[in-house]
Amino acid sequence: MDFSFSAEQHRLVKRAREFGRTYLTEDNIRLWCNDQGIPDEVSRAYLDAGLGYVGIPEKLGGTSDSITQQGLIIEELSRIAGASLPFQSQAITLELVG
Repeated sequence: MDFSFSAEQHRLVKRAREFGRTYLTEDNIRLWCNDQGIPDEVSRAYLDAGLGYVGIPEKLGGTSDSITQQGLIIEELSRIAGASLPFQSQAITLELVG
């Protein structure tokens, strides 16, 4: 069995990495914890990067990708941030209730 990433999976990881390096800085995460929220512009950037639509059915505006793609996003963002953030919780919850 071939477990290599597809070209699309490589692009997805790259988008997650770019998002994480831009927004998931130590200072930002500390600020968000103190403020108990993430700025709307960061949430919008997550969606604009195509990360927030992974796993959501196409009829609801998503991309209907598999849990593998969701896992790739979570792994990359966790690698950068070193913590679980609402983005990851959202992805997991959507998969469980979807």
